[in-house]
Amino acid sequence: MSEPNVPPYEEFVDCDVSEEEGLLFIRVVAMPYQDPVEFNTAEARAFAEKILEGVRRVEEKFGK
Repeated sequence: MSEPNVPPYEEFVDCDVSEEEGLLFIRVVAMPYQDPVEFNTAEARAFAEKILEGVRRVEEKFGK
């Protein structure tokens, strides 16, 4: 019996800063089925640091 043709699983994790608007855009998506994205502790720490760096950049420009 053959395996069904399943598209490859892909995760998209990103944090962008809009310094003009003072906003953070955080995207965490698992494609193609929009399943939960799982992080190990190292990945979670790296993503949290990326978010915190974005917060620092916005706070520097717009204040707290």
